[in-house]
Amino acid sequence: KDSLAEVEEKYKKAMVSNAQLDNEKTNFLYQVDTLKDMLLELEEQLAESRRQYDEKNKEFEREKHAHSILQFQVCRSEGGLETAGRIAG
Repeated sequence: KDSLAEVEEKYKKAMVSNAQLDNEKTNFLYQVDTLKDMLLELEEQLAESRRQYDEKNKEFEREKHAHSILQFQVCRSEGGLETAGRIAG
């Protein structure tokens, strides 16, 4: 059977261990909160990046369409010049 001193020593060790575990738990909870905040910030950045991408993509499509129209007009103009050159020549 354990003596009173041994039981008291085991109790003290258990209390120290519990305090250490409680400190670790507090630290882990803080880390979890910090990681949640970081995740929220990254999700917001991702949403903003997607919005900017969509905006740039729409702008690109408009520019591509405008380029096609200009290219068509240039080809049509060049064809008109060739025809005028043949008539004059």
